[in-house]
Amino acid sequence: MRIKDYFYHVTKLGPISNVYVIPDCHFGSPAFLEDEFERLAEIIEKDPLAKVLFQGDVLDSNRPSTREIKKMAYHDRPEEYEQEDRRNEVWIEQEILPRLRRIIKSPDRCLGMMDGDHYLMMANGLTSTQYICSKLKVPYLGDGQAILKFHYVYSKNSNGARANIIIHAQHGIGGGGRSGTGVNKLEDTANAWDGVDIFVRGHSHKGFIFPISKYYVPHLRDEIMQRDIWLVNTPSFRTGFVKGTTDYAEKRNYAATAHKFPVIHLSCDKSRTNKLSFRINITGELI
Repeated sequence: MRIKDYFYHVTKLGPISNVYVIPDCHFGSPAFLEDEFERLAEIIEKDPLAKVLFQGDVLDSNRPSTREIKKMAYHDRPEEYEQEDRRNEVWIEQEILPRLRRIIKSPDRCLGMMDGDHYLMMANGLTSTQYICSKLKVPYLGDGQAILKFHYVYSKNSNGARANIIIHAQHGIGGGGRSGTGVNKLEDTANAWDGVDIFVRGHSHKGFIFPISKYYVPHLRDEIMQRDIWLVNTPSFRTGFVKGTTDYAEKRNYAATAHKFPVIHLSCDKSRTNKLSFRINITGELI
């Protein structure tokens, strides 16, 4: 598991960041939804508070079964991987990186990328996601789960007031059928973790974002309190059918892809319980 820390100075109360949880992109798929990518890209481009988080499947290339077949076929022919890498690197440089740079703009706007299910294994042992991250100079968040820790310091406060937000990120497995299955999987993850504010996943191509509430008992206060935990699931930039041909998604009877994308809004205000401190507020919407 990767644990990544992000440090920010807050100079005024109000909106801090808008975290766009980028859907499974599947760049290179014949089922890629160009119009939907363009719509979201235009929104992110114009947002000065935008942060982007990629939940996996940046490329459509190579499902797990494809990687296993290639591993067996190329086991005594490493030059095959090297020749394939040269072709793929040209494609990534010319077709993929310009699209990603458009919404990332600068490395500090990108929280990171995960592998997901679809990615290329390269001759040097890196995945295509790691290669893309190195080219964009953005964090690589691994191929499983990751913890993202946001540390905020309110610099106008004389005592350096601090607040934190923690995100649990995963690409996910299953949940491609009914929407409720995806919700249940995220709730199961949330029930296994303490102290996490936001849980995000991809994979199932279902888009939703909403809070659930949990009770807790503070150690130093004689009362019962509650806090909101946000569940976020991304849709996808690919559809399940391609006119004139049969795609693997059609064979597996994939459901239609949602076309609304989750964004997490972070803002800060003065704490109601501690006048010398401040707090981070979380809200969310589909756009």
